[in-house]
Amino acid sequence: MLQTARHPIRRPRHIGLLLKCWVLVVIIRATLSFRSYTPILERIKNTQGDPSNHRQPLHFVWAVKRVARFVPKATCLTQALAVRWLMARSAQDCSIRIGVTPEAGGIKAHAWVVYEGDVIIGAENTDLSIYTPITDL
Repeated sequence: MLQTARHPIRRPRHIGLLLKCWVLVVIIRATLSFRSYTPILERIKNTQGDPSNHRQPLHFVWAVKRVARFVPKATCLTQALAVRWLMARSAQDCSIRIGVTPEAGGIKAHAWVVYEGDVIIGAENTDLSIYTPITDL
């Protein structure tokens, strides 16, 4: 089970993280507007992790969720890619799972991040059991 952060998140203390996340979410959102997720994922995979940059995964999730509210169309995929990039930068491994479910007139897709067997972002207001996983990124 994923443990909660040891120290409470204090906004003034985490201004740098919030700014970094805002820029990251804006860049990812803009890239997804014109291209697929493939170039973003390639960049993430080529990122050199720095263990000294280590933070609790829930700090990244908290920051991405906070800033995503201020970025238009920051979808589940945008947020998942941002968390995956931040985790890669801190030398922590996670994966993005994409699932689909039938919907009137087509299919509906959803992305979430799995870290050590737990979903850390993407399950807040969503019943993931209705989605059939099709890939892990």
